[in-house]
Amino acid sequence: MADTSALRSLDRSGTRLNVVDRDVVPVTFWDDFQSSAWEPETTAIFDACINSDTTFLDIGAWIGPTALYGAQRAKKTLAFEPDPVAFAALEQNVAANSDASWADRLTIHNKAVMAKAGSLKFGSRKGGGDSTSSVLFADGETVWTVEGVAFSEVFANDVPKTGKLFAKIDIEGGEYELIPAIASLLAQRDFALLLSIHARYVTPKTKRFFTGPLKALLGRRESVAMHAKLLDAVKDFTILNEDGTSFDIDQALADLKWQGTFANALFITNKPQMFQIPGSSHAG
Repeated sequence: MADTSALRSLDRSGTRLNVVDRDVVPVTFWDDFQSSAWEPETTAIFDACINSDTTFLDIGAWIGPTALYGAQRAKKTLAFEPDPVAFAALEQNVAANSDASWADRLTIHNKAVMAKAGSLKFGSRKGGGDSTSSVLFADGETVWTVEGVAFSEVFANDVPKTGKLFAKIDIEGGEYELIPAIASLLAQRDFALLLSIHARYVTPKTKRFFTGPLKALLGRRESVAMHAKLLDAVKDFTILNEDGTSFDIDQALADLKWQGTFANALFITNKPQMFQIPGSSHAG
């Protein structure tokens, strides 16, 4: 049951949902969500891409803002969050909407989605629940062993063979392993993917053994290789920046190599005419 003592009703541009507003990091998060200060591009993409013919996979659901928003539009929503602190809050926020007409279309799982099923060492630089828990912080201040489900299993059992598939993947560095493993499966459906990229969290192994300019050079080179592998897996799809502008793979890798910068999120689809996001050349 939801903690009614901290229950709060929100309205983000006509989308209404209830949340338990307690112990959220940052403390102003739900204020920012309601005012649309938080990730306006994300909800604009959801509005454009998710409808009653869509299965929505929220991989890295955190405490539920995207799951609760998207579930009101989708035919079916599955949300995955392995951080046990965040998942406890997600459970409460889902329970706070149990009477909503869309509630039975949303299912949540305290699991990581991985290339292969198995257990996963997963950590946080603090105490968990702050949206940045990651496999990259397995030696952090707080560490858990979490259950992982294979994306192929979710795809086979929960994604219909007809209709649209929309996925939001925000897994704090896990994307570098997951995306190359699942790209061929995504291509079997009419799909769109909003993918968060965490270049700033990547600490390549070579950086641990060197210092000074050599450390920076070798670390940057390894980071470029990781991003190149990810992008190679999706190069045959349409790739856009989250604001709808075109994304150039070669230029992006050059910027990462020489400037250390990379996009925070990418929009990827095999059906650009079907999934038209604001700002794109396909948008009407």
